[in-house]
Amino acid sequence: MIGNKLLRLLNCHNEHAQQIDDPMSADHVEQIPSKARTSRDLQEAASVAFLGPSGTYSEEAVIKVFGDTAVRIGCASISDVFGAVAASVALSGVVPFENSAQGPVAETLDLLADTGLPATSEVVMPIVHCMLPNARELPKIDCVLGHSQALAQCRKWLDRHLPGVERRAVSSNAAAVKAASESDTFGAPAGERTGRLYGVEILCRAIQDEPSNSTRFLIVGGVPKLASGEGRTLIRVEIEHCAGSLVHMLEPLEMHGISIEFFEMRPLGACPWSYYFFLELAGYPHVHPLTHALHEMAHRTVSLMVLGSYASTRVLKRAGSGATGTGKRGTRENSR
Repeated sequence: MIGNKLLRLLNCHNEHAQQIDDPMSADHVEQIPSKARTSRDLQEAASVAFLGPSGTYSEEAVIKVFGDTAVRIGCASISDVFGAVAASVALSGVVPFENSAQGPVAETLDLLADTGLPATSEVVMPIVHCMLPNARELPKIDCVLGHSQALAQCRKWLDRHLPGVERRAVSSNAAAVKAASESDTFGAPAGERTGRLYGVEILCRAIQDEPSNSTRFLIVGGVPKLASGEGRTLIRVEIEHCAGSLVHMLEPLEMHGISIEFFEMRPLGACPWSYYFFLELAGYPHVHPLTHALHEMAHRTVSLMVLGSYASTRVLKRAGSGATGTGKRGTRENSR
């Protein structure tokens, strides 16, 4: 279809434009000729914000979920992704939520609560890092650039193969590879596709410390796609700061046989050493028994906010069965 071809060309333009620090903005998209916009394919196509520039794993997640005809809007930060959706520049946004080796992305958790934008879907992407420098020998690399998560995911490999070499965190792995493409001494851990986009050949492949390394991305905004299969509901709760309040809040989950798939706490902010709790629960909020459990939990907390609901795309591996297995770091009952 002509519309699909046009969208692929737009995305191709965006990839090359971002390589020269000139990403396509929402204004550029609006300037598409009105006749082209009459195409049914173009009218139905999604505009999706992601952590850019082109070449990030976030963009790969966009392509996996929305296809290569989605208009992709690269953003400089996770906060900007939420901002693009909130301002209706993009219909949806794709943000990293949790890495199987390094745990949750705190900024995403905070922004889900602060903006009120709902999480409507999830996708899990395998993360295979490659060392991408212009140099063809490791000893010639004097600085490794990368997103902080990528540097952490490759820490053991970097300790072993590039000991003492500076590690510098940047906004994204794609930005790191772009910088490496312009230097004879920089290297960057990133995906194979990113290297192709910026013309940097792979020196070492699969340098992540965990062979099964993967990242879960959430789609924010848009229309929830509630399926009949296994669902997940993400909530944030605040409880009273007193003995037994956490157990009291969790009791309805045990009574209704609902498992906790994710459990994390974040600072309350206004009150030092007090915390919000983020929980991902099995089930949909409109379906029994989770509906009843959430109703009972609301009466046991200072506040309870539903941050989103979506179909699960993960295969969970549990050591044993139980109604409310915890998911705090190091004790998650599921394998990601």
